[in-house]
Amino acid sequence: MCELHQEPPPAWQEVKRSSGRGHRQRSGQRSSVSPAQQYPRAPDVSTCSQRIKRIRGALPDGHSCIRHSRKRRPPCRRTSDGLGRTGPSHQPDAGRSHAPADLDAPESLPTALEGAEQVFLYSESAGINAFVEAARLAGVRHVVLLSSAGVVLPGADHQPVGRDHKVVESALMESGLSWTFLRPGMFSSNALRWWGETIKAGKPVLLPYPDSLTAPISERDMAAVAVTALTEPGHSRQAYTLYGPHALSLREQVDHIGTAIGRKIPVEEVTPEQARAELARRVPATRVVTHMGAWQAGVDTVPDTSGLIIEKLTGSPAQTFAQWAQDNADGFRP
Repeated sequence: MCELHQEPPPAWQEVKRSSGRGHRQRSGQRSSVSPAQQYPRAPDVSTCSQRIKRIRGALPDGHSCIRHSRKRRPPCRRTSDGLGRTGPSHQPDAGRSHAPADLDAPESLPTALEGAEQVFLYSESAGINAFVEAARLAGVRHVVLLSSAGVVLPGADHQPVGRDHKVVESALMESGLSWTFLRPGMFSSNALRWWGETIKAGKPVLLPYPDSLTAPISERDMAAVAVTALTEPGHSRQAYTLYGPHALSLREQVDHIGTAIGRKIPVEEVTPEQARAELARRVPATRVVTHMGAWQAGVDTVPDTSGLIIEKLTGSPAQTFAQWAQDNADGFRP
């Protein structure tokens, strides 16, 4: 959770924006996006802060949003779950205030939210009511929520990711607070979780559907969109569904990582059962279902892309997966 202490604009304008370009057909063989396509895993770390609720894993960390917010110069407070983690990504920034906050411990929220008028939040459904109550009492005006593209796809009520995020969104819509929802699809940083250890060890990457298409979005772009929604007018009661700028096959994504680290990475096609077993070593069981469903759907569909929307919102071109791989190459090196 990240809080910005600044006077908001006199009125948050409501500006309709499209969520991205429509899907493209490839060689006439791919149909419209299926219900399972692009269900992302629930982000494990908020792009603006340390975690407000502890879940194992890693996604955009607090430094991404803090770095972008420095350009706008609003006072910003970072929060963490107070679980005693160490390391560079978990240390408060010089000149920035820091407070513990944990949705499992609602009593921590009043101090963390004191004086904040805007908040960037990632929350599970179990903790959202406590947050809403604390935010109202603290005088928070606007919440930017890291949600999921899963909430807008058919069958969302029957998918754990979509269902959980819909509960959080509904609570904020009924809260009386101003809100902006960011609904990303697959994150580029998932590649570190899926394939990092394998590539470091020099082993083939095991893929059930090597030619399956996804459109991963970088954590940098998600952080930039979040800061835009926090610091500029026109985003109240808006929901942005966001993907990366290009639809790439899983094989192509592995190739981009290989280019970034300077060697060819072999790909081995395996059965879905083998892939599930491999994924289960790295992600929770519900995420295995989510990822496998998205990969299977990507065999027959081309996902939406959002490069133009990201550039319109942030003023900068969206980061390609190839660029992301170059920036994160060390994560794939021994």
